[in-house]
Amino acid sequence: MKNDPKIGGPGKSADPHVRNSGRVKSGRGLLSKALLHDLRNKIPVRALIENELGVRCETESGIFRFECPVCGSFHTSVLENKNLARCFGCETNSDTIDIAMEVGKTGFRQSADFLTDLLESGAFEKPNARAARGPSEPVSLSRVLSSLAPADGTAERIQSLEKKVEKLGKRMDGLQKFLLDNLSERGA
Repeated sequence: MKNDPKIGGPGKSADPHVRNSGRVKSGRGLLSKALLHDLRNKIPVRALIENELGVRCETESGIFRFECPVCGSFHTSVLENKNLARCFGCETNSDTIDIAMEVGKTGFRQSADFLTDLLESGAFEKPNARAARGPSEPVSLSRVLSSLAPADGTAERIQSLEKKVEKLGKRMDGLQKFLLDNLSERGA
């Protein structure tokens, strides 16, 4: 194998920040294998696509679909138990880092930093719903929606709320259809 100055010789990575340990180095420090594992597995790919990356999404017949950032197709799906996204149009498989890179048109490190910030913010922690509300206390829709809106900027809050209400409406329509179909199958 010929030494290539861009690669640094045989057995060396093309990326000067990648070390043999599998960690990536930049101004922010090293990314450990454990952190990379957490970025790929503790951030739900569907929630990332739907809520953080601004990707167009829809739920059709109970199936979550998103616009593929590579080819623009809606012939997509998420395998939640493996935490992977798939486009059947361009046959692209993506984990959280891959999809963040493609949507953001950023490099590996920038995407990993973005996801690290999200992970550290606790945006994907699953709070105990009963503990958060108290025992059997209903939560109003307006309270839920206001908690989802960004705290800064009225125009941004309104836009964010409108999008979330539209998504909620679509989900409610899907639930209503599901319930009506089930009731009609049971002869009720």
